[in-house]
Amino acid sequence: MTASIDISLEGTPILKTGGVLKFVGGHVAGFERNGRLHSVEASWGKAAPTYFPVKVAVDGQLVMEAPVRISNWWLVYWPWLILLGVLAWRLH
Repeated sequence: MTASIDISLEGTPILKTGGVLKFVGGHVAGFERNGRLHSVEASWGKAAPTYFPVKVAVDGQLVMEAPVRISNWWLVYWPWLILLGVLAWRLH
């Protein structure tokens, strides 16, 4: 599964990761505000079953660190349920 992390500042998108398939990683982008160039970095850590940790830094300063809830977390278990069903069928 992939997730796109999109960050906006006052309704203007400043960073979009685009659904990168990495378990742990980050993405950096630049944006202009009031005539000055800035950088924004989003990084994410290893996911738990229902969330993954995200950090956002602007110009090297941490502005947010929070767990982000995964809305369709139950999809992670479908392959296991199918495998268990096949194993149960084969053992009978």
